[in-house]
Formats: sequence, structure tokens, C-alpha cells
Amino acid sequence: MPPADGGVYSGMSQSTINLSIEGMKCGGCVDSVCKGLVALPGVTKVDIDLDVEKSPSGTGRVEFDPNRITPEGIIAAVGKLGFSAGKAD
Repeated sequence: MPPADGGVYSGMSQSTINLSIEGMKCGGCVDSVCKGLVALPGVTKVDIDLDVEKSPSGTGRVEFDPNRITPEGIIAAVGKLGFSAGKAD
């Protein structure tokens, strides 16, 4: 079932955002995004996949503590890494 609020699932103290990420072309790009996001305060898990058929794009799933970081903060961090991101449907 898709999340009601545009790509963000919420639990008791943990939330998950599903991302669409543009600009990734290789495994190095995926590693950069993973390392950059997991270093953020409040981010607990990051899974990023490169869609080789639709390169340069991919998807991501980020688990985070909403008391420490917002979905907008996560999206902004992807932008600072040189890629564009938004909430996936």
C-alpha cells in the first residue's frame, strides 16, 4: 500500500522515505549517496539502487528518526551531494 503522505512511512520513532534520485550513473554515485546520507544525524539505514535501464536515475529508501531530521533535510542532502531527489510515489 503506498504511503498516504507522498513517500514517507512513519512508525513510533522511526520513519521511512522512498526517494527518486536523478543523476546517478554508476556504483560510485550510489556509494556517494549512501555514505553521505548515512552520515546524517538521525539517518539509521540507507538502501540505494541504480536503475541501469533508466540511468542516470535510481531509487532509495531511507530510514530515519523524524525527531532528528526531516524528509526535506534528506532530500536537500542528496542535492548537496550533486544529485537531485524527490519523494517517490
